[in-house]
Amino acid sequence: MKKIFVHFIKIFTFLVILFGCKSKSDSNITYIKSTMWIYGDGYRIADFIKFDSTQLFSLQGDTILFRKIPKAIIVDYSKSNFNLQIKSLDNGKIGNYMDEIEMLDGN
Repeated sequence: MKKIFVHFIKIFTFLVILFGCKSKSDSNITYIKSTMWIYGDGYRIADFIKFDSTQLFSLQGDTILFRKIPKAIIVDYSKSNFNLQIKSLDNGKIGNYMDEIEMLDGN
């Protein structure tokens, strides 16, 4: 009985980790890459982040690279709120960036 309980806990933990993590689908990655992100507050890599052909910024999974050096991970993003939240790999500080369209609209 004790072994069954231990196996149940292991399987349950695995499922929580597997399905509990926020998945970034291809359409969301496309949205993140196609937008110019303007600095809002907190941790700052630069005044803006734009994933384009210059390769100044690039994205590998959820990691943002600046000049091919990993700088931050994407913690959260919201299409409806035009927000991108990142976390520094150096010190763990959180930073917020806003979609340029929202910034230009002044909302």
